[in-house]
Parts: sequence; structure tokens; C-alpha cells
Amino acid sequence: MRFGLPRSASPSPSRGYRRGASTFGLHSDSESDDEYGYHAFDYNSDSSSSSSSPLSSASSSSSSPSPAPNPAAGLNSSRLNKSQDGRVRSPEETREKDEAIASIRLWTRHRDPYEEWEKQTRQDAFKTARRQFSTAETNFSDSQMRDESLAQSHAREMSEIEQQLSTFRLQQEREEADLREKLKVREKELWARIEAVIQIEEDKVKARLEEERKRMEEEEKKKREEELKRKEEAEREEERLRKEKEEADAETRKKLGYQTPSEDWTLARESLLALKGNVMAVVKSDKALKSEWSKVRRQITSKVGQITNDEQSIETISTQLLQLIRPNPPHKPIIYAALCNSLAKAILLQAETEVTAEKRAAIPLARVTFNMLTALEMFPEFLWPKLVQRVGGWPVPAIIPETDIDGRRWGAGPKGQGRGGERERHRVMGYRPGSTSDNALESPSEYSVRVAGIMRVYWEIVKVQLRFPERAPPLGPFAMPKVWVWFARILDSKALMDTAVCAELIYTALEVIGMEAADIWGVQWIKILQLIYEGTSTGVFGQAGKLLGGDSPEGKAAKARIQMEIERIVSGRAK
Repeated sequence: MRFGLPRSASPSPSRGYRRGASTFGLHSDSESDDEYGYHAFDYNSDSSSSSSSPLSSASSSSSSPSPAPNPAAGLNSSRLNKSQDGRVRSPEETREKDEAIASIRLWTRHRDPYEEWEKQTRQDAFKTARRQFSTAETNFSDSQMRDESLAQSHAREMSEIEQQLSTFRLQQEREEADLREKLKVREKELWARIEAVIQIEEDKVKARLEEERKRMEEEEKKKREEELKRKEEAEREEERLRKEKEEADAETRKKLGYQTPSEDWTLARESLLALKGNVMAVVKSDKALKSEWSKVRRQITSKVGQITNDEQSIETISTQLLQLIRPNPPHKPIIYAALCNSLAKAILLQAETEVTAEKRAAIPLARVTFNMLTALEMFPEFLWPKLVQRVGGWPVPAIIPETDIDGRRWGAGPKGQGRGGERERHRVMGYRPGSTSDNALESPSEYSVRVAGIMRVYWEIVKVQLRFPERAPPLGPFAMPKVWVWFARILDSKALMDTAVCAELIYTALEVIGMEAADIWGVQWIKILQLIYEGTSTGVFGQAGKLLGGDSPEGKAAKARIQMEIERIVSGRAK
């Protein structure tokens, strides 16, 4: 019976040939029983091939001396020679058993050089790996510290460079400012010399023209005196007739409670000048009042710009505006008046920008404005003058007179508080600076579109009262009767009907509130529509070829839209 343990293949070191299982110092089966025993085995008696093998030499060097004889061996031999069933074993069985015990003893005491080498190799590899890891970690830490130091150095250098650049920029700005100031002074001196020369030449020309004028005036004076006498007589007669008619009309209007267009415009102009002189001038001149007013004004402008066409937005913005203008505790009366003025201005500016681009934007803006008109005390008295200021006499409607309400000619006197200045009459008519850089006024088409956008909001404000009749004002510029008054006045003015703006505004009014007016006034409104339709097709005031809106392209386009709108209203088609 032979015993051996399998070993795994290993590349190094090379194993010797594997000894047989019976080479652990035991005799072969052919040896006699008397010569068998571990203590009698001698490794030097192996063959020359075994002594030359590395495994054999390792085994011989690592083997321990033979164990000492065991005194109890003789006592146990009789037991070992017997089986469990009491039968005496044969010598061959005894020898196999002894051989197995000797083989096990030898194996437990044997040390394999390959395993020793493999164990040592692992230890060396572990030490090498730890050393390499420590080196790499140290190198990484050093590299990281170098990178951080380099980044800090770069940051310091960048900060120094930025400081230098800032210093250079400030120096350059100062130099540029000094240069510009010098250029301004030089230009001012140059123009002063030029104007002085021009003034001298103009004085010479004026003196010459003055002499010529005096001579011609003397010649024409006699002619004018004669003509003046005839004209004065005719004017006195005409003035007498006019006054009689005006007195009669005034008496009739007084009985009915109506005013003329010029009277309505005069009242709006007086309210506007009083607002600028008695409210805004005082607020702007006082630092504390101006600061309080400006803070709330900016919030009002922001809220008006957030209006959208849904019920929640309309109610929310209306509530927020009321809280800003009428807080608890309330503002001072003069601050309240200034804020109402700012709210009116913000609404009209929003109408100019938003409604001009999108017609439907007028509906939510009108809803919020109507809420303010019915909730804020005196707000209609602020909104109406601002409306007349932004679009001229069209909301009345009225023709702007040749002089201001105090008799002063337009443009005369210093500019301030809504008075004086160049092109004052155009500003009062509602014209604003154009989009060009030459300080010119806006073109007629731009003026027409802007005024129509604001008037669309105005008609929407009047129209929304039909949804809330319990909150509608019975009289005033924002009451429903204003629709009839407006159309009656504008159809009575030939000068207004000749303009393209008039045709555009009539179309805007019909589009917004024409159907509702037909439901209120019925046949009488149809007569108004018939008169307007004739003005767009045959002529106004019975004059053939003298059509509403004039001959401009804008007027012709507005006439076509008026005709389609009247046909829609008469047929009862919904918009």
C-alpha cells in the first residue's frame, strides 16, 4: 500500500521527479519482515539518481533523526496484531499498517522547499507592493501640494493683473473725460464765434429789411384801413348773429346739462395744468414726498405691466393696486393724488405698447381700469385729463384751438408744467417724438395707430360697464351716454372727418362697442351708422367725392374697414 499527496503545478522552482509512495525510508515488499522498520532506514542507501534529485536532498536535509524506541510498543504490539473481531493479523497486514503509520509521520515532518520559496516570494512581493504604494502615495501628495501652490500663485498673479488693468482703465477713462471736456469747450467757443458772425450779418439784413418793410407798410396801411372798416362791419354783424346762436345753444345745453366740445376740452386742460402745477410740482420739489411717491410709483408700473387676460390675474392686480394706492394707514392727500396720476399714466402707456401690438390686450387692461375707476375716489378726474393729454382732443372730440386756455399762443413763454416749448400745439394734440434720431415727430400713420390703441382701451372701459351695471357711473366721460355724444360730435365736425385718424377711430369704436350701441339705441343708432356709411361711400355733408378719412392710404383702408364693420352690425353677426 502506497501513500502520496498531489501537488499543484508551479513554474518555479522546478520540482524534481516525484518519488514513489514507497520511498519514505521503507523497504519494498521483497524485503524480509525482519529488516522492515523506519529506524533502520538509511537515506544514503538510495540509488544515485535519488541522491542527485533536489527533492531527495531537501528531504534528507530536512528529515529529523529516528525516534527513540517506545517502551510501550511491545505492550501494544499484541493489540496491533489483532483485529477488532479478535483475529490475529497476518504479517503482511501488519507491515502495511506500519508502513502507513510511518508514511504519515514522515509527511507531517516533511518541509517542501517550493512551498517555502512560494511563501517567501509572497512576503517579498507584499513588502515590495507596500513600498511602491507608499512611494506612489507620497508622490501623489507632493504633486497635489505642488498643484495647489501653483494655483494659488496663478490666482495671486491674476489678481495683480486685474488690479493693474483696473488702474489702467480708470486712468484711460479720466483721460477720455478730460479730452471730451476740452473738446466741448473748444466746440462751444467755436460756435460762439460763428454765431456772433451770423448775428452781425443777420442784424445787417434785418436793418435792411426793416427799412423796406416800413416803406411797404406805409403804402399798404391806407389799403388795410379801408378794408378793415368793411371787414369790421361784417364781423360785427357775424359776431352778433354768432353770439345770439351761442346764447340760444348755451341755454339749451344748460337745460339739458350738456357742454360743447371746446368746453369739455378746456375743463380737461385746466385739470391737467392744475395737476402738474399743484400736485406733481409740489411732490417733486419735496425730497421726502418724492421718495415716497417714487417708491410706490415703480410698483404700480410693474403691476400694470403684469396684467393678463384671465379673471384671477385681473382680480389679483386690481387688489394689489388698491393696496398700493390706498393702504392702511392711508397716504397723504397729495401723495394719493400723485399716485392716481401715476396709475393713469401707466395704464395709458401700457395701452400704447401692448394694445397697439395685440387688440385683445385692451380687454384685461380695461377691466382693471374700470375696477380702479369704481374703487378709487377721484380717479376719473385724474384719468380723463391724462387721456386727453396723450391723444389730444380725440376723446372729446374737439379741435385744438389756436391759443391755450389762458389766451397765450402755443409755444410762447418758457417751457414747464405742461406749458410752452417748441411744438407745444403738436404735443397738446397728442403727437410724440418719432422713432428717428432727428427729433422729428411721429409720422401720421404711427400717430393714428397709437391713438387708436389708447381709444380702444377707452371704449373697452365704457363697454365693461354693461357687464356691471350696478357699478356703472350715470354721467361723466366714462359713462355709456358718452358713446352717442362722441359720434354726434365727430359727425358734426367737417375738419375732423377729413383726417385719416378720424376714420380709424370711428372703426375702432364700432368694432368695440357698435353692436352694444345698436342694442341700446336701436333705430336711432342705425341712422348714425347710415350717415357714417354714406360718408365712406358717397361723401360727407352731401358733398360728392368728399369722403370720410380723406385720400391718404391710411384713410382709404380705414373706410373699407368701417363699411365691413357697419355691415356686420346691421346684419347682427357676432365678432
